[in-house]
Amino acid sequence: MKTKAPAICSYKFRCQRFVLLVASVSVTALCHAQSPLKTVDIKGRILVDDAGPWDNSFTVVELDNTSCIPLEMAADGKFRLGMNVGNKAYLRFERAGYLTKEILVDTDHADECTANGHKNEKLRFDVQMTPELSDKDLHYAGPVGTITFVKGSGLMKVRFDRSLVRTSDGDIVLGDQRK
Repeated sequence: MKTKAPAICSYKFRCQRFVLLVASVSVTALCHAQSPLKTVDIKGRILVDDAGPWDNSFTVVELDNTSCIPLEMAADGKFRLGMNVGNKAYLRFERAGYLTKEILVDTDHADECTANGHKNEKLRFDVQMTPELSDKDLHYAGPVGTITFVKGSGLMKVRFDRSLVRTSDGDIVLGDQRK
């Protein structure tokens, strides 16, 4: 007498597998259907204690450690920069009577497929300039701020480092992040 072996894949199990397959295909299609983020628009302003003219200020952008370009800056201290996704830039802010500040912006992973993808198109921040100290040999150890995007989620991550180091006779101070 032959007994019928139980079905390995029951109807309920096949339906569950089908639903999971459709759901995963839908999520994948949604990720690929989103228009990829090509640029990140960076805007902000430089904040200083005095209301002097901005012509004695200097701002420059170093892109991917290869080229330097001036940063667009308005008469009221507002700046703007469009960066391609995947680029890394050091934004350097100098003004007479103030410590030089650098900010590292790394747009790698800014276009990751998440609900936060649209939020990464625009990046806004202000730079509060610090008046020069009485000890002229003190400078920031490296970038005072680092803005990156987390791999896999595209979420923005911000780190601050306001450490000061002593230099003498114009020695160049390079942060440990410029490797």
